[in-house]
Amino acid sequence: MESAPKKVVMSWTKKRDVLLMREMAAQGIFQFKSGSRERDTVWQAITKNLNGHKDLFHSVTSRGVRDRFTLILRRYKAKNAEELQSTGEGSEDELSEYDLLLEELTHLSEESDKKANAEAESAKEKISAERNWLLI
Repeated sequence: MESAPKKVVMSWTKKRDVLLMREMAAQGIFQFKSGSRERDTVWQAITKNLNGHKDLFHSVTSRGVRDRFTLILRRYKAKNAEELQSTGEGSEDELSEYDLLLEELTHLSEESDKKANAEAESAKEKISAERNWLLI
């Protein structure tokens, strides 16, 4: 009986994280609404480009890279909150490329979320106004 080929398990490193974040910045992932088809298409393009680095990536998936960035973002936000609580201000150390990319992507992610929330609120207000107009 033949056994299935063994899956190669990849460990994420800072170098791989930086390549992921560079690719995210280059693809402009946050210009599309979270959960949209367009953003999914961008995640697939990022995955395809990362898998092109055969020496670093071993068949990562769209979900894998999305989950990895979510984890990185969550850790970054927790670290910043902890630093703010303990010192009253952010870290003043010289930032590495990893930190700079993460800071930029965090900002873009937050802006994208604000825009989506504003659009949803605007749509709710429009529907409410139309409903009120019909009741008059």
